[in-house]
Amino acid sequence: MLKVLFFIQGYEVPSARFRVLQYCDLFKQKGIESRVVACSPPFSSEPKYCRISLVYHFRNVLKALSYVKGLLAAEQYDVVFVQRELTLYSWTLFEKYLGRRHRPAFVFDFDDSIQLLYDNPDKAYGKIPKILKAATLVIAGNSYLANYAQQFQPNVCVLPTPVRVKQDTAGMDARLKRLREYKLGAPYTIGWSGTRSNLPYLKLLAPAMSAIKEKYPFVRFHIMSNFETGKLPVLPFEYQYTLWTAEHEDEVIRSFDCGVMPLVDDNWTRGKCAFKLLLYMSHLVPSVASPVGMNLEVIHPDSTGLLAGNEDEWFSCFERLIENPDLSASLAANAFQQIKANYTVDCCMSKLVEYLYEAVDLKQKNCRNMFGGEQLPLNK
Repeated sequence: MLKVLFFIQGYEVPSARFRVLQYCDLFKQKGIESRVVACSPPFSSEPKYCRISLVYHFRNVLKALSYVKGLLAAEQYDVVFVQRELTLYSWTLFEKYLGRRHRPAFVFDFDDSIQLLYDNPDKAYGKIPKILKAATLVIAGNSYLANYAQQFQPNVCVLPTPVRVKQDTAGMDARLKRLREYKLGAPYTIGWSGTRSNLPYLKLLAPAMSAIKEKYPFVRFHIMSNFETGKLPVLPFEYQYTLWTAEHEDEVIRSFDCGVMPLVDDNWTRGKCAFKLLLYMSHLVPSVASPVGMNLEVIHPDSTGLLAGNEDEWFSCFERLIENPDLSASLAANAFQQIKANYTVDCCMSKLVEYLYEAVDLKQKNCRNMFGGEQLPLNK
């Protein structure tokens, strides 16, 4: 049985939830024994008092120490899977430790342009390239990140962030019927779901939203995020707000008539894995997105979604969906089929298992080349 140890930045951190935790129930079916070590306090948990430098550093030391016990047990596993960097400091001691052991194979999961966080010489310049070099195998969330990783590591593969799809035929049919039978003048919800760090991108919608509200006063905008209710951001348009919870996430997204993913075009956004779009599509929500990065791979215009590169195009896309229910239903149905073919947990699970075994083979080969000797058996 293959034994895999996962390091994540916290149980509520989105990348950990979707790129590690939702696989856990399926590993035993694939003959894999897994254990998860989560950072404490989690990376996503930064209270206001953490702006005080001493408290900030103390919490980061606690985060680093929370991994130590797992690292000391690493040789009991065949693979250690590290989901993003293990510390926010310049040093890569933990990752280099994993890379230099005879066992386990070290898999680094790279699902965001985190290298940009360390490009400043005062903030760990070159940290991510060092981690990429230390890894046995790198799993990138999209082709842009894979191309970057290949500058430092020859063993790179791409694995998108998967979504769970419920096989509820009656519910899917009802959802498509609702889209198809929409009557102009009935309440219409344009929705966005995401973390608070991505809220500034919504300002790109301001001109289009103002024009849409003027022409279609029955349209409303709904945001679901992790801002506490008393600290809501000021945006240049009115919106309804729902605090994100895992229990209500699916229900809120299903209430959207249109899902949006606006982005500026830069090196950070090109590294995004279009997960917001995949979530919308998995719930049969027709989507509009900026033509940036992986959005261009996920959306085939007028087939699986719509692309909007400026305020006029955003307005036009909203107008088309509001005025044409058949288009909304068609986009939703086509996008859902694409999700089932390429982005479900089951689809990605098969690839992940293949990559984990590939990492073991690569580690064995590297050890034989460096030290000679027999192939190491899997841990029992």
